[in-house]
Amino acid sequence: TPQKVKENSKDKRIVVLNGGRTSGLAKKASNTLKEKGFNVISYDNAKETVNDTKIYVRKDGQGEDLSEFLTSSEIIVDSDKCQNQNCDILIVLGVNEKLTEDKNG
Repeated sequence: TPQKVKENSKDKRIVVLNGGRTSGLAKKASNTLKEKGFNVISYDNAKETVNDTKIYVRKDGQGEDLSEFLTSSEIIVDSDKCQNQNCDILIVLGVNEKLTEDKNG
């Protein structure tokens, strides 16, 4: 079986949406990702509330390096969702998202 190729997300256009209830979460996540060298082009509130964070990517193997910064994320290949936000990777933060900085104290 072919090895799953992990793609570097740092050259991808990333949009972060807050689908949780914690105010300012998308901004905080965006700032963290920017500090780590990721290209976050925008952040906003999501239209819907989600429990667990979803990382929408255009193709398999993308977004793996983003999940280490998120506490409860699932990677979903859905290029339409990315296209609608005009990005390569769409992160929708969930209600259960604590961001890893908080998790470590």
